Amino acid sequence: MAGAVVLSIMGFFRRTAKSPEDMKRFTSLKCLAVIPYVKFKARNKKVDTRLSVLNKRLPYNFRENIRALQIRLEREMEKNKEKILMITSTMPGEGKSTAAVTLAEMFASKGKKVLLIDGDLRKQEDARILECGDGVGLADMFPENKDAENKIKIRRLKKQQFWFIGSTRTTDRTAGILSHSKLPEVIRRLADKMDYVILDTPPCGIFQDAALMEEYVDAVLYVIKYDTVPQQKIIESFSFLKASGPHFLGYVFNAYPQRNRIIFNYI
Repeated sequence: MAGAVVLSIMGFFRRTAKSPEDMKRFTSLKCLAVIPYVKFKARNKKVDTRLSVLNKRLPYNFRENIRALQIRLEREMEKNKEKILMITSTMPGEGKSTAAVTLAEMFASKGKKVLLIDGDLRKQEDARILECGDGVGLADMFPENKDAENKIKIRRLKKQQFWFIGSTRTTDRTAGILSHSKLPEVIRRLADKMDYVILDTPPCGIFQDAALMEEYVDAVLYVIKYDTVPQQKIIESFSFLKASGPHFLGYVFNAYPQRNRIIFNYI
């Protein structure tokens, strides 16, 4: 009997989220979109395999679900006069960086002025996904032992039609940069010139970096990958973020098997 109890407890802590219905059992958060799993079968290395809304080889339902997510976010953020969106997840590898990039692309395709900031300084992925090479990142804006530069040089990506702050270089000064006294002022000043600022932040299940950024964000979008992270870990991360203050918009279910298709009435 004792063994059965132990196994039951272990099963609870290992149980993952496999559907929005699972999520409803332990959270009241809204599911804003279900992004389907995409697998490329082509063996030709020249074939475009980027998970980007600009990649026309991607399935229609992938781009359509990103478009629906963008519509929902825009409607909710406009209603609350919010401009700075933080995107995070529980653990690495759940697709938060891909979500940040594709949303920036979708907002820009609708004529919005968008700034994407790679705030995951421990593992900067956005520049690699965008295939835009190295550039000015947050670490360059806040040099060690120096004040933030008054004139911030950010680049505009011609293909994606949005502005980008991000580098391919990692740094060991993550906490110092993200807790810099001038960073909130810089982010707000940039937001004044944009329609939306999308901040790709580290996973909040293993780092406190996301908490350092919550002071200057308006809203949070959470990314959950299908059948990956234990439900208990998700609950702990939700509680950690929700207690801090920003408007929690909801979550995205990522890499959902196409065979388990879910249909939303988005409009």
